[in-house]
Amino acid sequence: MGATSPDAAPTIWPSSSGTTPACTPRSSTCPGGTSPSTTAPATRAHHRDEIRRLKVAAFSHIYYPGARQAVEVVRWRRDLTTGKLTIERAYLITSLDVIDATPAELAAWIRGHWSIENLLHHVRDRTFREDDSKVRTGHLPRTMASLRNLAISVFRQDGETNIAAALRRTGRDHRRPLRALGLT
Repeated sequence: MGATSPDAAPTIWPSSSGTTPACTPRSSTCPGGTSPSTTAPATRAHHRDEIRRLKVAAFSHIYYPGARQAVEVVRWRRDLTTGKLTIERAYLITSLDVIDATPAELAAWIRGHWSIENLLHHVRDRTFREDDSKVRTGHLPRTMASLRNLAISVFRQDGETNIAAALRRTGRDHRRPLRALGLT
């Protein structure tokens, strides 16, 4: 199943932990073979150097319905303070066909996942301390997550970039959220 438009978000499934897909990007038995490696330029951030390499294998069938490509991502990271080198391999499966997503586009989407992590989950974990929440039963965890997401979305729509500061300002003026929603 290919994407209907080039702007459509891909469906990407991580493989089961500790296992590799039946047809890995390095396997010569994959129908369609493997694509050339795509290596992102080395980056230096967060006190580390990082190099990422992506290999893609196209195939017509696998155990996941609708799967069209398998991806191997290898990340080399060297901590600049300790000099420690870590190598991480991740395997992914996507529903996008070779025509719909080039290796460079897949690499950008995989890298773009972290912008979602940083914009939403990091804020929920750090600002709202979601991991420390005592709400754990019934529908309440999902309801609270939805309310946190709503608050973050309203603040972002209002032009806020620092959600913690926006929460503090809102705590001082109870009418601010209503104004942001256009209810006053």
